[in-house]
Amino acid sequence: MQVVGAGVVRNSAFLFGSGGERIAIVANFDTSAIRARGVFREVVGYDEDIRGPLLATLGRLDPRKIGLNYSPDDVTADGLTHGHWLLLKHC
Repeated sequence: MQVVGAGVVRNSAFLFGSGGERIAIVANFDTSAIRARGVFREVVGYDEDIRGPLLATLGRLDPRKIGLNYSPDDVTADGLTHGHWLLLKHC
């Protein structure tokens, strides 16, 4: 929420690319709140599963490296839960 400026209900991905890309992938009912914040140039909504839009966006960006925010002892810096890590690992 600190970077995004709005809360989301379902799995979401907030991508910041080295070329200045700022892309949010959120559930369709979260898109209006995220767009209203003005942080992201592109907001992608999904209905059931984040995997398809996330993989398509990563395929389009074709990053050589992906950085993830996480912290074992600071919840404000821990943006990746273990469940989300497993989701990414299996994508």
